[in-house]
Amino acid sequence: MAVQRLSILPAVITAYRDLSRALLAMRALFVIALLIVLAIKVAEGFVPLRLWNGPVPGLFLGFIVGAVQIFFLTPFMIAVYRFIILDEVAAAYVLDPGRPEFIPLFGWNLVLSTITPLAFLLLEILRAIGVSVIPAIVLSIIALVAMIIASMRLIILFPAIAVDAPGANASHALADTKEHTFRIFMIFLLALLPLVALVFIVTLMLGSGVRNAGAPAAFVQLAVGTLMQTTITALYVAVAARVFQALGDRVLRRA
Repeated sequence: MAVQRLSILPAVITAYRDLSRALLAMRALFVIALLIVLAIKVAEGFVPLRLWNGPVPGLFLGFIVGAVQIFFLTPFMIAVYRFIILDEVAAAYVLDPGRPEFIPLFGWNLVLSTITPLAFLLLEILRAIGVSVIPAIVLSIIALVAMIIASMRLIILFPAIAVDAPGANASHALADTKEHTFRIFMIFLLALLPLVALVFIVTLMLGSGVRNAGAPAAFVQLAVGTLMQTTITALYVAVAARVFQALGDRVLRRA
């Protein structure tokens, strides 16, 4: 029954439809999210390049930037989740860490955003501490696969928290998504492909001009990057909401 409810292509189409409805209904909120992402990208440009060098300093700075962005985008994500699932339209952007769903949603997003770069940087870290090439590659692949599986299995926890579902915890999310990891992964992959392809095409069209900080191409890349990153965040929310609506049995059940 759950497999039929989570058909891959219909889920992708539904996610895009829900995304368009949410952004049209809450245009002002989307503009605020765009400005938040833009401000963080501009601030990143003032950080000296040497501070990003090396896996440890780069990872630390990436964690700080990611934490700040997630914190300020959490009200946006909550609003989109609640619009898609509850038809609740947020009247304004409200940064209120006192809301019951704010800190758990922010915390879980921060955890996954920390694990992801660690998995990608593990090869470099292992090589830096003297692990030979083959074992380092194998361990990095295992870590990456484990990270993807964990992310897919926990995906419905985020909308469950956002809508105050009574069974919103990790164990219920893992139980609800059991045996659906591949389908969830394919839904995300197909949903993100058009946006990733668009970013790739724009980058190719801009060419080497993006390397010059004051060049028009650099400003275009900044604008496109801001728009795409904000849209991908909203699309991630829409896909997670769709998977939650299809599979969220235990997270909706009181203990």
